Amino acid sequence: MSAAAAMGRLRITTKALARHVSEPADLLTEFDACAQEAGIELATCLYIVYDPGTGRARIASAGHLPPLLLRPDGTVETIDEVLGVPLGVGGHPFRATEIELPADATLALYTDGLIEARGRDIEAGLEALRTELACSQEALENMADRILASLLPAPPADDTVLVLARVHRAP
Repeated sequence: MSAAAAMGRLRITTKALARHVSEPADLLTEFDACAQEAGIELATCLYIVYDPGTGRARIASAGHLPPLLLRPDGTVETIDEVLGVPLGVGGHPFRATEIELPADATLALYTDGLIEARGRDIEAGLEALRTELACSQEALENMADRILASLLPAPPADDTVLVLARVHRAP
């Protein structure tokens, strides 16, 4: 219950900070200070700012698993240049990377509950997710259902989030 309340506070703080801090690494620095002040020792966050006019995205991570990018040609790229320490640790700088997200690519964001399970290490789970993503360019809901059915143990042992976003460009 206390973890859910802490996440709620962090969510509200993120929304407020995002209105005033546009650089992802700077936002995570401010967010980290807020987490420390609130007594939150470990929380992860992945922050992405996407410009649909240019197709460029700025990405920073505070201990969160790296996003995966399914390119239109079917290749899957791990965006892991920005792995940072979790929020609440303090004393470590955050950095951002800028990448181009091609039109019609799919960005996959997920939690460890999807790729880590008893009897399967996190690297094997990440590779399984990469394989599932590369299977097709189907509708996002169908893709998500297929990935969840394939990767989640029955019954799931951990909370799981999978967000799939198809990249579009502004005209």
